[in-house]
Amino acid sequence: LHATALSQVGNDKRAQRVYKSALSPPLRQYLTPKSMADVCLGRAGCLQRLMRYYEAYEQLLEFLDIRTDTDESIGSSTARAKATYMAATCALRMQDWERAASVLRRYQYRRGEEQQSALEDGRDNDNEMF
Repeated sequence: LHATALSQVGNDKRAQRVYKSALSPPLRQYLTPKSMADVCLGRAGCLQRLMRYYEAYEQLLEFLDIRTDTDESIGSSTARAKATYMAATCALRMQDWERAASVLRRYQYRRGEEQQSALEDGRDNDNEMF
């Protein structure tokens, strides 16, 4: 909450440090998956506004790679989509077209896996009824 307030009043330099401390090992364990998503995206947004595109890109990729104990992605599909387009934007700002295309392809692939998994789960549930 403190970092969000700092960011909203234009103090992104301090806000990204607060976000970074929230992601440090002693504190990270207390974040819920939704809070983790908010912190990662908030920090990446601050880094983007500070024109630290490489760091923002790395933060976003880290967020996209975080898995829960049950090997699920954290954050909503909307949060993952936002992280993907933010990462692609950072790559484009760095004039790295390959990175931008790579992160978009990766999201498209993962999204396809999630949809396929949901379809399979639906079929399994239907079969259990018979």
